[in-house]
Amino acid sequence: MAWLFSACHKIDVKVTSELTPDVYPQTESQFSSASGPVYISFRSDFSVTYFFLQSASTDESVLPTYAADWVDGNRYLELHRHTWTQDNSWVAAGWGYLSNVIGTTNQTISIISQTAPPGDPKNVGLAELKTMRALAYL
Repeated sequence: MAWLFSACHKIDVKVTSELTPDVYPQTESQFSSASGPVYISFRSDFSVTYFFLQSASTDESVLPTYAADWVDGNRYLELHRHTWTQDNSWVAAGWGYLSNVIGTTNQTISIISQTAPPGDPKNVGLAELKTMRALAYL
């Protein structure tokens, strides 16, 4: 035990790789990496929730039900018949998904607006983020 505790005696090591507003984000590639969480949250539930809300509510796709255990609380039939409410699980999942995208985008826009130096990379990065937020609102 004495050997284990004696190994951690140098705890005041100077940090040399800290990302501060003075050094990050400055370039186009850094703005691209700083906006990564927005694109990750956008792709998280797009292919499932968005599909069911857009396609199952039209004649484009119909989910067959064969027996009582396939009905699944009528959540698919409600979409197809246009009788859903806020209690439908697909509607709630879509709301949560889009709220997450909007919140992540707003947070990223706020951080970049306050910390990044003015210039074209900042303007382009903010325009991209505002477009992603507008897409989520749409």
